[in-house]
Amino acid sequence: LFEADVGGKLTFCNRGVFGLLNKTNSSHENITMASQLVSPKEQLRFSTIMKKLGNDLVPVAGDFIAAGDPADPRTFHLSLAPIIRDGVFSGIRGILIDITENRRYQEKLQQMIEEKDILFRELHHRVKNNMQIVSSMLQLQEEYITDEVVLSALHDCEQRIDSMALVHETLYRTESLAGIPFGDYLENLAIAVTEGFATVRDIRTEIDVGNIRLSLDTAVTIGLIINELMVNSMKYAFVDRPSGLITIHLTCDDGGCIMRYSDDGVGLPPGFDIEKISSLGMRLVRILAKQIRGQLVIDSEQGAGMMCTVTFPKQAGDL
Repeated sequence: LFEADVGGKLTFCNRGVFGLLNKTNSSHENITMASQLVSPKEQLRFSTIMKKLGNDLVPVAGDFIAAGDPADPRTFHLSLAPIIRDGVFSGIRGILIDITENRRYQEKLQQMIEEKDILFRELHHRVKNNMQIVSSMLQLQEEYITDEVVLSALHDCEQRIDSMALVHETLYRTESLAGIPFGDYLENLAIAVTEGFATVRDIRTEIDVGNIRLSLDTAVTIGLIINELMVNSMKYAFVDRPSGLITIHLTCDDGGCIMRYSDDGVGLPPGFDIEKISSLGMRLVRILAKQIRGQLVIDSEQGAGMMCTVTFPKQAGDL
């Protein structure tokens, strides 16, 4: 606790002030706030709040590095208030609170957070690289396969691995690890899937997910579902057609999330039942929807395309 005149020269201070300044004597004579309370590199900022106090006659506050031993810098919180006597600004009353240990603890926490962020990014980068190695091995194996059924199965497996690797790639490149920007991920996934079908060129994709961020687990699951649906559309929906449209919408609120996928292709065959389908891709869609406790609905009319809706609760980390 201290008091000073309007020029900033101390007229009173208790022992706590001397302790903060590492001064052994207990005299406040010749001590000024600007030169002996505040570190030289904080002078400009200190001068700014002093001007505000003098001009507006209102309390001001801030955190500053104390003057003293530069080898052991101390940080204090400074609160200043004008002393008004008979309507005239006649001095300053201040309180110093030593927050050095608190500041050091905050800096240590920030350093730990940054180190954790780096480690997580490196982890996702390595997972992505390992998945790409597996995908490359499958590509090499395809060169020795002549059976079209086996070749198609390997290609589908490769596509699924690439879909999961893309999630880790997106998380590695995003500025924040607090969820995956799902719109960015879907844009890249759509490009990867359509490019994987060289014979189908004029297929447009419309994606509307806003700024939704999904947790890693949810993003992988929904990404795999969309991957399977897109592959199914590319293989079967646009047969003998020069063009087509795939739309993907995702909305989330406090009640949960809804993913809607549709194409304007030939539609599903009559009597289609997702519970009885034998193809691995559509079985995966059903299994993955259950994995996130989602409700799966598939609607289709012959010649009018297909729509798939997955309604699922928000998971921890979904924003």
